[in-house]
Amino acid sequence: MVDTNKFTSVVEDLNILIQKEKEEKFQKKKCLEDKFCTFLTEFSALYSDEQAKTIQQQIVPFIKEYPFFYNGISSLKVINKVSQETYHSLFLAHIWDWSKIKLGETILSDFIGSINIENKNYLQDCIKKKNYTIETEHTIKNARKRSLNGKRIDILIKDIDGKWNIIIENKIYSNISYDKKRKQTQLGCYQQYCKDKFGNSFCAYILLSHTDNSSYCEDGWTYAEYYQIFKSLLIYYQVDDTIKDYLKTLWVLLFPNEQTAIKSDISLYRAYQFYKQIISKIT
Repeated sequence: MVDTNKFTSVVEDLNILIQKEKEEKFQKKKCLEDKFCTFLTEFSALYSDEQAKTIQQQIVPFIKEYPFFYNGISSLKVINKVSQETYHSLFLAHIWDWSKIKLGETILSDFIGSINIENKNYLQDCIKKKNYTIETEHTIKNARKRSLNGKRIDILIKDIDGKWNIIIENKIYSNISYDKKRKQTQLGCYQQYCKDKFGNSFCAYILLSHTDNSSYCEDGWTYAEYYQIFKSLLIYYQVDDTIKDYLKTLWVLLFPNEQTAIKSDISLYRAYQFYKQIISKIT
């Protein structure tokens, strides 16, 4: 027969063990919860400190220095031409022209210095001498290859003494076209024309683009982005109202989702995002 007393004792012992196990689990859980609460408290303080530091050191100075990005509207935005390459070329040609804009040659030199172009130092030195002209929509005429006639170079910068030239193909959203008749891209066509026209003069070829056209950049051409244009202009925004106006256009083009003034109490994630996607690219 079953020993009732012994059975009861075993059950009681098991119950004690179960209760003890429950208590141990409860205490472990409580300990983990306490540690987690402590972590959250410390993290919250750390987060607040980092948030305040990042905003004060990175965001607030930018907003105070460049409030005009959020005030008013640019000329090209008014006439709905923000994405039109021809208008961008006109603004750039005007800003880079030393005879029209104070420090125009310095601004152009800074842009050249920001890209990985052949004979960079030579070009910068030549540009600073203010001995060049700028032409937009240069129409090719009387080319050795007649099929080139009628094509247009977006921006042509020529040394007055004929020693050097800068040829810029400007793209916003369009791609490089292909000339089926000549079996080469428009870049190749322009390069051939310039070699024939300018002889032994040094020619620098730049493909300037907003969208990624780097895969179209052929031998002899240097790729440049509009972020580099923006950066080269930003430090000169007080020199001329035209520069400030064009920077506002570039702000709309490059950062279409940043047209509302950023708040000074944004989250740490938003602050990091603003710094990484905007400030780090243009300053």
